[in-house]
Amino acid sequence: MRKYIFSVLIALLSLPVIAQQQQSQARVILDKTAEAFRKAGGVKADFTVKAVANGLVEGAENGTIQLKGEKFVLKTSDIITWFDGKTQWSYVTKNDEVNVSNPTQEELQQINPYTFLYMYQKGFSY
Repeated sequence: MRKYIFSVLIALLSLPVIAQQQQSQARVILDKTAEAFRKAGGVKADFTVKAVANGLVEGAENGTIQLKGEKFVLKTSDIITWFDGKTQWSYVTKNDEVNVSNPTQEELQQINPYTFLYMYQKGFSY
């Protein structure tokens, strides 16, 4: 019985060590991913966004995003958005309308997936 209790105690005490190793591995993987994107210079991705409610697809939108550093161009059938690192232009094709803004970091996180790539470096819990 003492062996059993001792084994359980050792197992419980080793859990934090395993968690720290996994956090360290997560950081290494994220660093390698961020470095690959940085070295690539730019990235282009085609995507599909689907709106789902109660398990049913209610709509879908295809698009393309091109990223280079903090700059990006996002194109869908309804809107084209350009961002040069400071100013954002959005052209709404249906209304033939252009909106110009200087988005905050929080606003950029909603539209620019590149910001997620480096988010782990600031206050992120692995």
